[in-house]
Amino acid sequence: MRLFNGDYDKAYREFISLAKEGHVKALHNIGVIYDNGFGRPKNQTIAADWYRLAAKKGLANSQGNLGRLYRSRNGVPQDFAKALEWFGKAAKQGHPLSQKNLGDMYRKGLGVKKNNAEALKWYRASAERGNAWGLLSLGRMYEQGRGVKKNYATAVKWYRKAAEIGLALAQNNLGTMFRKGNGTPRDDVQAVKWYRKAAKQGNAFGQKNLGDMYRKGRGVKRNYKSTIKWYCASAKKGETWGLLSLGRMNEQGRGVKKNFKTAVKWYRQAAEKGLPLAQNMLANLYRRGKGVRRNDKEALKWYRKAATQCEGLPGGIEVVSGFRR
Repeated sequence: MRLFNGDYDKAYREFISLAKEGHVKALHNIGVIYDNGFGRPKNQTIAADWYRLAAKKGLANSQGNLGRLYRSRNGVPQDFAKALEWFGKAAKQGHPLSQKNLGDMYRKGLGVKKNNAEALKWYRASAERGNAWGLLSLGRMYEQGRGVKKNYATAVKWYRKAAEIGLALAQNNLGTMFRKGNGTPRDDVQAVKWYRKAAKQGNAFGQKNLGDMYRKGRGVKRNYKSTIKWYCASAKKGETWGLLSLGRMNEQGRGVKKNFKTAVKWYRQAAEKGLPLAQNMLANLYRRGKGVRRNDKEALKWYRKAATQCEGLPGGIEVVSGFRR
């Protein structure tokens, strides 16, 4: 929000004066100042008070922002019913971000019974108004077949619209559709193009996926140094698959000198976030005594965590069985 070229004190005084005269947008703008800490200490409780004043007067932007605060427990107690109420009021006025947020509430069943058809309705309303997050969300519904028959081609259509607006997550998703050949002919060059756009915006998924393309030499010449670069970027953001992938590169000595100790470090971070494959890999290193002192008790602990989740990890399950014998 640009306020008087960054002169937030002047902006605040002006908005206070206008608010006293009953200007609804001024009430909203004071809320924005406190919500974001523009020239005033950030205080979302005070922001909520100002948004509420404007929301009650029917301002859709304030209704949407108030809904966001109730949903996320920022400045007010978390209350999904109130979030739903305010998102609904704004959505019915055609506020595109609130339409998307209302769709989220129905999809997740927050403050209302889960309803994919209703979620789809509001995502579509948001998308038709050009909101990037609405476009992305509508694409996901078609990709996953939620509230509508699964249709990859239609998912690609909506992802592309969001990606062209510049939404990094949509760029990543579009890259994946090209990589898998879902809804569009398989095209690794296009996949790399869209992953790179997402990665350069700092999207951790795009960074990890771009690293994969460099590692496999798909759509780009194989380059382990570039693989390491993008895995590192993803891992630093805490993305579990980025952490796992960086661990593997260190364990295998690809693009970096083989280092089991460093592999353990990255596997552990991913394992502690609950990724079964990382738990399995960490257990393997404990069992073999690679990068860490051999410890069958720790190995069994991590194998069990992986096996309990049973997400395509027969190796982990088999080893647990072996320990029990």
